[in-house]
Amino acid sequence: MQNKNIDYNLLFNNINLNKNPVLIAMHNVGSLGIKRGLQKHGIDILGISHEKYLIAALNDRGILIDDKNDWIKYIIELGRKFRQVSNKKIVFFTDGDQTMDQMIEYFDEIKEYYILPIGENIEEYKNITDKELLRNNLKEIRVPKTYVENEQYEIEEFPVIVKPLSHTLRMKKKVLKANNKEELNEFLDQLSSKGGSVSQEVIEGETENLYCITMYRNDYGYCVIGNIVKKLREYPIENGTGSCHITVDNEKLIDLSVKLLEEKNYSGIAMIEFKYSEKYNEFVLIEVNGRFPIEANINDKIGNDFVYRIYEDLIETETKSKVVFDWNKVNAYWVLQSYDIRACISKKIDWKKEYKIYKEKGYFIDSVKDKDDMLTYKIYKKELILKALKKVRKKILGR
Repeated sequence: MQNKNIDYNLLFNNINLNKNPVLIAMHNVGSLGIKRGLQKHGIDILGISHEKYLIAALNDRGILIDDKNDWIKYIIELGRKFRQVSNKKIVFFTDGDQTMDQMIEYFDEIKEYYILPIGENIEEYKNITDKELLRNNLKEIRVPKTYVENEQYEIEEFPVIVKPLSHTLRMKKKVLKANNKEELNEFLDQLSSKGGSVSQEVIEGETENLYCITMYRNDYGYCVIGNIVKKLREYPIENGTGSCHITVDNEKLIDLSVKLLEEKNYSGIAMIEFKYSEKYNEFVLIEVNGRFPIEANINDKIGNDFVYRIYEDLIETETKSKVVFDWNKVNAYWVLQSYDIRACISKKIDWKKEYKIYKEKGYFIDSVKDKDDMLTYKIYKKELILKALKKVRKKILGR
């Protein structure tokens, strides 16, 4: 594991210079699914992260940088250094919105050294991932009523959720729910000096109404579906991080997603979230992200080699328009245990019995643990314990 003083001889040691390696900007457990999905095919992996457990198994090919705002300069420099020893570009993947934002900001420079997970026309990316732009010109897909800038202060229908525009802003909650004008104004004023906000109509319904589809589309209309998951739990239990998902087959969501990417002429990775609305009696499009999702390691377990297929297509593009969705029809239960156990406790669910049922019904997939990568899990558990002790210490001593 390296830090800011990168030894590029160590970093590139024993890399096959005749094949495109992959750099993963590793934000959370989703990046482990990217890494493992490629390593089994012998792809050389480089990683940059703020978390030791995510890059520990990469040894000298892992770079530990605490401040994610600094990542982009190291990413560009790494690409520049690799160009000096190989004529191959590095394939670039990530599971983080912040890195995607940085990639767009430095697009012209970074594309000189990397094969990127989105198409050349970055306006396509902005049109589909920006909530303000996404609400415009969609023909067949409903989106929540969306309010931006000063029009947020004119909202009369409640409740609404208020989201920060900045992906670097750290809040206790992912979104803020305003039930009345007073709460709304408070949230808007709070976020106005922190990069601004966007507000949306609340699509009522339980966590189980939320679905995510992860897919890839190239410029020729070749689409690969990675997975479709239905969320079972999240933590916090409302507007939280998904902690337990189950794979499902849903032709309607595939059709809506393919049409969305076609309509927006989007190429690249897309994680698309829908919520089924009983009020509207249809699926409502919540958001689109151009990155891998947190449950990326679910793909290997359902037998579709999603990450490697994307890698192959970025290297040698398929020119035939078609939609591919291969999986073994097994209901796989993906669980982020550090969050999901707390979600179960909040909902008065016996998590041990619940997990036993999942194992009996189909695959039980831990978000971190993998029999071929136990070092990562060992360090992950150690860091969880240290974080818990730090919280206890702060609570007791006030520092």
